[in-house]
Amino acid sequence: MARGKMSTYLYEVLLPEGIRKAGRRTARTEALLRQRLAKELPILEWISLEEVAPTEPTAPEKGGKPKSLSKLKKILYLQAGRCFFCGEPLEAEDANVEHLNPRSKGGTNKEDNLVVCHRSLNTIFEDMDLKRKFEFILKAAGSFKCPKRLS
Repeated sequence: MARGKMSTYLYEVLLPEGIRKAGRRTARTEALLRQRLAKELPILEWISLEEVAPTEPTAPEKGGKPKSLSKLKKILYLQAGRCFFCGEPLEAEDANVEHLNPRSKGGTNKEDNLVVCHRSLNTIFEDMDLKRKFEFILKAAGSFKCPKRLS
């Protein structure tokens, strides 16, 4: 039996006592999702159910595993959507992955050496060593701001 592609659905249902429950689930079909949720929850009414487009590619990487969040998006999420250095909110399109200890100075690509910061700051820091980066930020005495977008 051939297996179909999994789809992601957003749903909202009405439960007893007026309780609303919303969620996100994957299933091969909408009908299978409805059946599965009906077994798990005492659904009185379906408020909404919609299929959502995948937000990340699912092409296999090495080893056949599905592709996960990009490194930048993962680190940005772990930093609560903020620049590591200035703490301001940061959108993925304005961000870059910064090596705390640059690779040119022996740093690695391991997550404990990576942060996400404004693209403009990453351009300024280039291969500056960690001590110099923090010296630069600390001299701002709490008033450090990342530079505006560089042209």
